[in-house]
Amino acid sequence: IGAIIPMLWAFLFYTIIQKSNNDLISQNEEQLRITLESLGEGVISTNTNGIITNINPVAQTLTGWSKNEALNKPLFEVFDVIDSEIRNSRYNPIEKVLISGTIIEFSSNTILRSKQGVEFHISDTAAPIRNDSGESGGIVLIFNDVTEKYLQERKLKESEERLLTTIKGTKAGLWEWDVLNSNFSITQEWSEMLGYSQKELTIHSFDDLFKIIHPAISLSFKDEINKYIFNPQTIFETELQLRHKSSRW
Repeated sequence: IGAIIPMLWAFLFYTIIQKSNNDLISQNEEQLRITLESLGEGVISTNTNGIITNINPVAQTLTGWSKNEALNKPLFEVFDVIDSEIRNSRYNPIEKVLISGTIIEFSSNTILRSKQGVEFHISDTAAPIRNDSGESGGIVLIFNDVTEKYLQERKLKESEERLLTTIKGTKAGLWEWDVLNSNFSITQEWSEMLGYSQKELTIHSFDDLFKIIHPAISLSFKDEINKYIFNPQTIFETELQLRHKSSRW
């Protein structure tokens, strides 16, 4: 009996400690579940074989797969991505992340195709999951739907290309002044009007521009510019005499 009683106390102590550890693990798992479900990004985690071990609600919405459907499935059966430009080029973030052991970000050209065939432009980050020993335990994907942003940027790019094509077609010179950063830029057509190549005519600031403006009108031009800065709702229009490469005005 004297030997059994200490053993019983040890067993009881071990049971209490084990229960506390299990309770702590359960609390941590619940906290992780709540966090994942609250995120505005899609999150998918896998094991080292690329089998899905977790998927949050946003990822379920974007992929079209419910959690019950996606768990224990190969990642690329659920996370079906292609390059928007090439269309038939497949990504394989699992291999890239596991081989390099580093975080990899994918371009906005990445398209995620849902189970129902709906396509989303996404921003995507893949990172290795490591344990305390630094060993890889799979990967985690974090991605956002950036379709609207992508389409807006595409429209802006197309608009800029049309504008530049129009300018080149009319052979009109264009100068642009970033007032806040004091940056000044000119187009090739603008340089050619003055007999220079674009590399020859170094105008990087408004002060550089004043060096080739006729002294008789430089002060009045500066006044006009200052007035326009304080009232940019109007159209700024002026005539200038500029020094040609041949030294004529």
